[in-house]
This record gives sequence, C-alpha cells and structure tokens, in this order.
Amino acid sequence: MNKLLHKRKLTPTDQQPVVRMNRDTYYSLAVVDVSKGASITIPRLPEGKYVSVQPVTEDHRIQPMFSVLGPSI
Repeated sequence: MNKLLHKRKLTPTDQQPVVRMNRDTYYSLAVVDVSKGASITIPRLPEGKYVSVQPVTEDHRIQPMFSVLGPSI
C-alpha cells in the first residue's frame, strides 16, 4: 500500500496479466490510500520520453488518463 511497484522487464507474450499489454512498455503500479488526499508527481522527463497515468478506483472505475512528453529541442 502507498508504494510503487516497477516492472523493469518487458512483459513476455505468454505471461500477460491483462489482455494485450504493450510489448515495448515498462509498467509501474500502486495501490494508494487516498482517504487523506493524494497527488501524483511526474519528474522532468528527458527529451522524447513519455509517461502516462491511468487511475482506477477500488470499484474498477476508470478515471481520466493524463500523459506527459519530455521537451523537444
């Protein structure tokens, strides 16, 4: 609870916990207690790097996704 789990290896096609995971994407996940508030902070990204966040509630309702792309020169 309240800690990120980083998947540091790409997901093999025969071991996908969800249908059609991206084969070129590293995933991180967390279960967060938001009863006292919570926020997500994404650090400055290097050029060309992309991060997206997809919040899901405890009853599996998908919340609006947001994403960040590192600056281009």
